[in-house]
Amino acid sequence: MRDILILITAACLTSSGNATQLTVSGVAEDCVGGKRLNAMGVDVYALDAAKTPELLNLLKALANEKPNPDDSRSVQRFFERYDRLARLIQASPKLAHTKIDKSGRFSLSASSNATNLIVVGYAESADGPPSYAYAQTTAGSQSAASLILDFTHGHCGK
Repeated sequence: MRDILILITAACLTSSGNATQLTVSGVAEDCVGGKRLNAMGVDVYALDAAKTPELLNLLKALANEKPNPDDSRSVQRFFERYDRLARLIQASPKLAHTKIDKSGRFSLSASSNATNLIVVGYAESADGPPSYAYAQTTAGSQSAASLILDFTHGHCGK
């Protein structure tokens, strides 16, 4: 099974008038056979949480639900919710979007009046279930703050 971890190594939020400048840089890791490797090609987005409440509610619901591979209804429900997640991300107004590069790194930058932000990544996998992860941050938080998007949900090597 393939899992992906994105570690956002720098989240810098600074105010300029009414707009907030958001700069997020990070690295993504793939978990294959319990070993961490660089990942690439993962879509990562920054969104305004106030403009995407349905997306935020779905992300929270998914975080609280673990599909049971032995229960076909549980697996089906996960895939249905994941498909809904992908559609909501695509339909939502995005502040920034990027893909992880070949070295496993990414950088997002946007200017917005948003005060609560969602950073979300998702990826399809040929050899396992789709993966997603998200983190929330508040505009004006410490520039040294680090966010972690953990696609393994803490289960790499377990």
